[in-house]
Amino acid sequence: MRIAAAVLLLLCSCARTPERIADQFVDRYFVEFDQTHARELTCGLATEKIDEEIRLVEGVRRAGTTATSRPQVYYSRRSLRTDGARGRGNYEITIRFGGDETKKQALLTLEQRDGHWCIANFLVQ
Repeated sequence: MRIAAAVLLLLCSCARTPERIADQFVDRYFVEFDQTHARELTCGLATEKIDEEIRLVEGVRRAGTTATSRPQVYYSRRSLRTDGARGRGNYEITIRFGGDETKKQALLTLEQRDGHWCIANFLVQ
């Protein structure tokens, strides 16, 4: 019984690593265009930014979009470093729409709050 509990604890703690949280945020925010679910991984200023974005695009979302009108988005993590309860991640985002391709950099700031990692801020360049 104790071994099963230890394995379960180990599996749960691995799922919430800063790398996993950052990758999930980038996937939800950039690839899935799902600000609501990306918000679940945020804290502080990042939460405020997403709340504002959701408010600004509320009318557009009601009108709806089709999957064919969405660009294809890919990402790769260039770096992610932590120092204590803080971290920084750098992602390259590739956006393809029609024949066009655009590359962006997403810079993430992570914080550990109450034992859990969250995205505290993000900047897209």
